[in-house]
Amino acid sequence: ILVETIFNQLLEFFDSCLECAMRDDPEPFGRFSRAYVNASFELLLREDLQQWSALMMSSLTEPALKQRWSEWLAARVKQNAATDSSPTHELARYAVDGIWVAVLHSSCADCALPSPLVRSTLLDMTRKKP
Repeated sequence: ILVETIFNQLLEFFDSCLECAMRDDPEPFGRFSRAYVNASFELLLREDLQQWSALMMSSLTEPALKQRWSEWLAARVKQNAATDSSPTHELARYAVDGIWVAVLHSSCADCALPSPLVRSTLLDMTRKKP
């Protein structure tokens, strides 16, 4: 229960980061996906990355955490479907999830961090209309 409580707190923090980023983004098209990419990258640069990494790894293996993450993400995707439902938006979100997995599996967190060009490329993807 302690792990679930901490996971929920971190998920709420991530969600509030998304809300702030979306509020500050004047362009509706792709706003959620840009916020998702930016918030994910910002978390990778935090000093408490180890805490986040441990919980994110748990979310891959613990059924209750996996379900919580899946439900949260599905609700967010549905909520933002009008602006972020293109395959390009989905690819940008999947790519940043893959970056997280790469960092989780790396023995050196700094070694697994992608270049800033990767981030800007993903953000550019979210601005392209189908």
